[in-house]
Amino acid sequence: MLKAPPTYDIYNQRVSVVDPSGVEAIRGLEQYKNMFGVLRMAAGFFYSTTNSFIEHKLVYDWVRSQIRVSFKITLVKGGRDDASKVREGPQ
Repeated sequence: MLKAPPTYDIYNQRVSVVDPSGVEAIRGLEQYKNMFGVLRMAAGFFYSTTNSFIEHKLVYDWVRSQIRVSFKITLVKGGRDDASKVREGPQ
């Protein structure tokens, strides 16, 4: 998700993101796509996408007939400048 967009064809137009307090932060597939685009852009500028990663957990809520996804993001400082230094090697 930090390097390339996820496959959106598994989601319907009613997808939503709810924060831990229960507030709906994102509603709809287009806003969901935009959220991941912003995350990828920020990760590319400020963090090392090679060393950063996202862990997720899927849980099916039988009572609400919903799939719940929780994310844990680990970001390692770096960004574009750090990546170019690695390619150039020692100076």
